[in-house]
Amino acid sequence: MKNTRPNKLIIDTLKKNHPVVVEGIKEIVELRKALKDQCLKIADIELPEYGFHTGINKREHSTSTHQNPIMDQVPAPPGINPDDFQESYRKCVWPDVPGYKETMKEVFKYYRECSAELAAHIDAYMKEEVNIGDDYVSLEKITRETPLATCRSYVYRERNAEDIEGETAFNWHYDRTLFGGLIKDIYMIDGKVVDDPKYSSFTYNEAAGNFILPILNDDDIIMHHGMSMHILTAGHFNAHCHGVIIPKI
Repeated sequence: MKNTRPNKLIIDTLKKNHPVVVEGIKEIVELRKALKDQCLKIADIELPEYGFHTGINKREHSTSTHQNPIMDQVPAPPGINPDDFQESYRKCVWPDVPGYKETMKEVFKYYRECSAELAAHIDAYMKEEVNIGDDYVSLEKITRETPLATCRSYVYRERNAEDIEGETAFNWHYDRTLFGGLIKDIYMIDGKVVDDPKYSSFTYNEAAGNFILPILNDDDIIMHHGMSMHILTAGHFNAHCHGVIIPKI
């Protein structure tokens, strides 16, 4: 575990159920440019199955891809039947879009580094403020070494006419992860990028019950944490409740 002091601003932000925005990652700007073309092609692909790793989710009016950017097949530990835990051990299916796999793997490198740095501050907080035992396992170590990390991209389509403007696309929910990271959304009509429409974004529900709709720049990554963080810190860092608002353009 890193011998570091916890950053008060980071810790206070996470404890209030506010996501943390990491600014000024210039490489993300170029990766978003590549994704603008690649994601448009993904929107036209009817992938064969929806589940944990890839396919069409009709209820959310979207094309969803969900892959492990570290390895295409995560081996199950001895004694574990991979069919019982398909979300973790199923083989990834990458869409046949030139460059998409490489771009997503590059994006994920920055997600993982941001996650590990935040985890180091949480480790320091747990060491300084909580009576943790000698068997405490570093969250930074888990974040850097786990083979189970996944990356995901959504291509949202038009909403049903009866949908209410500004309504979340799916129910408020918690991720099962330690950390989740997102970059700024990309909006297109007829193959052309458009300005960010009203009522769009990943939206968070903070501890006080107020909604947070972050406004991201092209070089930002926004980070939140899920149920695994809640469990491994014994509730000192609650999972972030969030949902997606699909825009009407």
